[in-house]
Amino acid sequence: MVKKMKSLDKKAFETMISSFVDTRDIKRLVDKCSKDRTFYYFVLKDLSRGQNSLNYKILQKVARKKKVSENFIIEQTKSVLSYITTYDEGELDNYYEMLKGSPEYI
Repeated sequence: MVKKMKSLDKKAFETMISSFVDTRDIKRLVDKCSKDRTFYYFVLKDLSRGQNSLNYKILQKVARKKKVSENFIIEQTKSVLSYITTYDEGELDNYYEMLKGSPEYI
């Protein structure tokens, strides 16, 4: 059985990052991400890598637009990631490998 990853275009990805910035309630954000843990795990894991993220340019664009530091977004994603990783990372399927492509545009 082949699992299918949700597709996100650049604009949808920017919207997702913006939601990490705009949230005032981490619990609500964690609840949202918990609905599809595997998908959000890989998005959050990528963003939490900071300058090593394959989507760093998008992160920078959102940071400029929202007038926040890139570090704030990175720390916010790390915070959410720490809540949703309650199981072994090795058990998760890597969507990027399944798609045999770059996660640049998820």
